[in-house]
Amino acid sequence: MESRDALDAVGEALSALRRRKPEGSQLSLGDDTQVTMDWFLDDGQSPSEVLEETGVHVIEPPSEPVRLVGIDGSSRRFSTPYGGFVVASASVTWGPLPVADYPPLSFRYPFTLRGSEPFMATYKELGVEHRLIATESPAGNEYRPRTSSNPDGYSLAVMAHQVRTRLETLGLEGAIDFLGKTGGGNKGVAIIDGPLYQRPWGRDIFRSEQLKRDWGELTRRRIEVLERARGEGVIVAGSVKRLDKSRLLVRAHDSLAGTLGITYPPQDNDQAEAVALARRYIKERGLKDFRPLLIGPLKMRPPQNLAKDLGIDPPDIAYSYIVIPHLPYRGSLEGHCSVLRVELLWDTYEGLCSRSVDVFFLLAAEGFVKLGLPPAQDFAHRRCNKLSHALFEEMCRRALSEGIDLTYDTYDMFARGAAYEE
Repeated sequence: MESRDALDAVGEALSALRRRKPEGSQLSLGDDTQVTMDWFLDDGQSPSEVLEETGVHVIEPPSEPVRLVGIDGSSRRFSTPYGGFVVASASVTWGPLPVADYPPLSFRYPFTLRGSEPFMATYKELGVEHRLIATESPAGNEYRPRTSSNPDGYSLAVMAHQVRTRLETLGLEGAIDFLGKTGGGNKGVAIIDGPLYQRPWGRDIFRSEQLKRDWGELTRRRIEVLERARGEGVIVAGSVKRLDKSRLLVRAHDSLAGTLGITYPPQDNDQAEAVALARRYIKERGLKDFRPLLIGPLKMRPPQNLAKDLGIDPPDIAYSYIVIPHLPYRGSLEGHCSVLRVELLWDTYEGLCSRSVDVFFLLAAEGFVKLGLPPAQDFAHRRCNKLSHALFEEMCRRALSEGIDLTYDTYDMFARGAAYEE
């Protein structure tokens, strides 16, 4: 796909809105509740196991340089009284250098992402036919608005999440190809934002058979790519930064405290739990340092009924938490901390590491930026966010110049500029 193809898709979207405006054809966008990956992190049926090497570890710098490639996706929702669209993007970065964008911009990349996944989506009612604009879900369900009379329909937020997830998987494929061609003996690490794969059992994803099939397809495809990476010797890590709704570490409180011989109060979410444990550990040992601490690793087994419900067999995961102090600790950890959860396929964790905990240390090789993210993840996040917003702004400018009204939320986002992130 070339950059002009993306602009052609934008033009086709606006043509559909122009056709509906003279007819006074309005389309209710239905329930547009925000959807984030936080909704799909875990549930009470995901047990964790403490391993022989589980503990609190001061992260040591790696002995050899590590190639860290970041993958992230971003999306925007564009709505008018005559219909709505979602637009998404994905970026693969190596340090500050762009490896690939999707959809691509108008310059030469060192690598091209294969395939032609739709980067936009809209409702079937708008009559759009373009290979880069999806009107069907990953499982082939038609996109129809979710309303009281059609509870199995789709909100723009759900559509955006589905398109973005597909593009992130596409970006991951590209990162694996890139590392495989340039990595030599040490293939390097690909860091993808969010959980390794979609685990859609956290909220009401099972309210309809349509959504169940969609998330089964998204998860199946992601797992295929992860298994391919494992077979080619590329380490793929998921980096989860929003942990206030996660309870994996919370549910392992008793077994973890018993293994470490440390007493600390249980917390309500994983971020608070990780910081509470790190503070108690530093205090009891009188540590004086500035290096991040790693809590783990632990093993998570997906619910046994997932294969039956979604038609997939999700692999086990090894995960750890990295607590990043923003100030040096001198026997106590009182300053602000950032926390990440890092996930690996269990087979990767077992098979690629000379000392099993070292693979988690690799993600700290370049340090962390202000928000507590690995630079590889931060570069990819910033780049895809700017790309999706540039596409969104192009749609808004064209619509306004042609007299097509925007909804309040869309105009507000346009007026605020790129500071808005999704």
